[in-house]
Amino acid sequence: MSTKDIPLVYDMGASVETSTNATKADEAYHLLRRLIVTVQIPPGTVLDERKIAAQLGVGRTPLREALARLAEQKLVIIHRHRNTQVAPLELSDVTHIHELRVPLECLAARLAAQRATERDIEAIRGLLFQYEDAALREDYQAAVEIDYAFHDACARASHNPYLIDAINRLNSHSQRLWFISLRSIGALDQIVEKHRQIYEAIARRDPEEAERLMREHIDNFRERIRSLL
Repeated sequence: MSTKDIPLVYDMGASVETSTNATKADEAYHLLRRLIVTVQIPPGTVLDERKIAAQLGVGRTPLREALARLAEQKLVIIHRHRNTQVAPLELSDVTHIHELRVPLECLAARLAAQRATERDIEAIRGLLFQYEDAALREDYQAAVEIDYAFHDACARASHNPYLIDAINRLNSHSQRLWFISLRSIGALDQIVEKHRQIYEAIARRDPEEAERLMREHIDNFRERIRSLL
């Protein structure tokens, strides 16, 4: 896909004031990130900054700030001479991500079952309902965003700020793999059911079961995505 083909008519939710470079950079970041995560800009695409800046209606400085944020998340690679490319997807990515997700998210699930407040549990439950709705509509884009929010809510229920930050950083990079998996294989109903089981284990304060179910959930994801790459 060339930059002239990048679809920019996109529902970004509430309107955002664009009077400052910082806000323009935020807008560019969120839009480009979503296009990359949903593979509307395919892995390996070389980005023409001049064309993208013109399409987004932003200057080169806020665009480069947005690209720098995407590079921190390993979604783009900024080469020498400012040549920027959407990061390719490799089978090794799946292995490396899985190696980190298992200990981090399993610990978060265990701690959530021990420490979650009623507000935490209600937040996780609300996201489960949203996922069920996205599954009924077969809305894979929404499902990816809700999936991220679900794992974030489970991490937040651990009340360990360092663990929350580590999981968010890792899962931000994982979202592209999640989208590819969902779009290619489907299995939304299976994921909703696993999320429900994780939620129920946390809600009934069962740390061992919450940890076991999270491990199973992450292992299942690895096998789905490995079958595609």
